[in-house]
Parts: sequence; C-alpha cells; structure tokens
Amino acid sequence: MRIEEATEVEIADDRPIAMRWREAHWRVIDTPTPLQDEPDWMMHPLITHPPEGWRMGWRFIARSDADGAVCTIDAVRTLAGWELRNVWA
Repeated sequence: MRIEEATEVEIADDRPIAMRWREAHWRVIDTPTPLQDEPDWMMHPLITHPPEGWRMGWRFIARSDADGAVCTIDAVRTLAGWELRNVWA
C-alpha cells in the first residue's frame, strides 16, 4: 500500500531497529535493506551521481508490539524527518 505518513525511526549502528507508527511501537525483525535513489532535491545539476554510500531510506520487516502484526516497510528520510512510503501486510 502506497502511503506518505510521518513516523519516528530509531537507528542503532547506522541501521533502523524500531519505529513508532500510528501510536504503536514496531521492532525491526530482519536485516534492513538500504533504499537508494537519485537525490534530485539536494544535488547540483552538474552532479550526475549521488555520493557513494548515499541512502534515502530503508526497507525492513517490522512486528508491532501491540498486536503482533508483521509488515514490510519502506521508510524514507526527508527534509522534515522520517516518512513511510510503502507498507505491505
């Protein structure tokens, strides 16, 4: 499901370990995969490739502490903070 909702993502060792979404706490239960994209909003037009190691966000599987629901999540870092972009149940 394509969404655009603000969230809080907890990072440890440069990887997401948990998040808070819709008043529930979710724990990451797999090894997160980096999401990379061309960061048009922050690059000068003469720069043709993002810096090596640049990450726009993460895809991970998380389990809700509230009800045990499990989802695959795309969380993206924006200028305003973290935002969920895709959620698959």
